[in-house]
Amino acid sequence: MSPAGPTRGDRISEYVLEEKLGEGGFGEVWRAAHAHLRDQTAAIKIPTDPGFIENLRREGAILNVLRGPHIVEVKGLDPYADPPYLVMEYVDGMSLRELLQRK
Repeated sequence: MSPAGPTRGDRISEYVLEEKLGEGGFGEVWRAAHAHLRDQTAAIKIPTDPGFIENLRREGAILNVLRGPHIVEVKGLDPYADPPYLVMEYVDGMSLRELLQRK
């Protein structure tokens, strides 16, 4: 992993980062492909500030118990990895920010 942060091709758990989807004050979200099961895609959230690791852990724990057609599924979480990460179901389409800007 680069000291400047994650880059395309880096491996996070069993996923390989393909494209940065977005970033904000909390961190970055990447689309990633499973390293061996190439038809499996995920979204991976990586905090860019160590102060947000607890937020990542809480978000993963909350999302893990929520179920519904409009809630992404948690596939993995390791707030103690280097870098810490939250693996979620990848949903293709526009972001909430893009949707709000269009409306």
